[in-house]
Amino acid sequence: MTLLFTVAILVSALLFPGTTEPATLLLSDDFEDGTLNKWPDPINIMNFNAGSGVAHGGSRVARGCWGDYWNVHLRFLNVAHPEVYVRYWINYEAGFSWTRNTNTKHVRLRTAAVQNGFFYTLYVPSGTRVWYTDGNTINDGGSIADGWGSAFTPQTNRWYKYEFYFKLNTGALENGSTWMKVDGVQMLSQSGIKFRTGDSVFYEELVFPNNTGGGGANPGQDCIQIDDVEIWNGLPPTTPSPNAPANLKVK
Repeated sequence: MTLLFTVAILVSALLFPGTTEPATLLLSDDFEDGTLNKWPDPINIMNFNAGSGVAHGGSRVARGCWGDYWNVHLRFLNVAHPEVYVRYWINYEAGFSWTRNTNTKHVRLRTAAVQNGFFYTLYVPSGTRVWYTDGNTINDGGSIADGWGSAFTPQTNRWYKYEFYFKLNTGALENGSTWMKVDGVQMLSQSGIKFRTGDSVFYEELVFPNNTGGGGANPGQDCIQIDDVEIWNGLPPTTPSPNAPANLKVK
């Protein structure tokens, strides 16, 4: 039995390099403690009592309004890992306007040297909402080719599960990859990415949901709720690997 198990591990390592070590949960927050103590320097976001049956789980959420501030995000610093997976639930409150919020960044990996970093945006070209990626190579500033994904129009007063996965390249090769899912459905997948210039280079922080373009909202408008966040240094045990990249166009 031991021999068979050892052989299985060796075969897995050959077929799926880098997957023999289980991923570690870096942070989990359901916001039920009434604080944002797990998050250093949260920007324009608060722990909010949404009420039982309104929050995704429990009664509390993290809440911010793009009508009050153009930049609303939670901030996580422990991202010096070859792989990063982020999952959170998001609810766009009643009255949220995609006409005003035409360029909403929902997650961003960045450094002090390259503030632009790498991000996922829900963009509204000609009235159609669509996911896309953009960014720059860590500490280099080189442009990363945009990835265009599926059209998606969120409803208000409904919880969505967003998942983002990043696998950094090795050395200076263009072999990094990323994907994004909504409620388990893949919206965008991109490969052949050069996130960094070497194996010792990492992003310094992860922020989400981040900022929005467009504007024109009044205070208290265009509010979002975030709940049940998990951040891992790899794919969680229950998350299957995606299929081959789809819906990818390079500008």
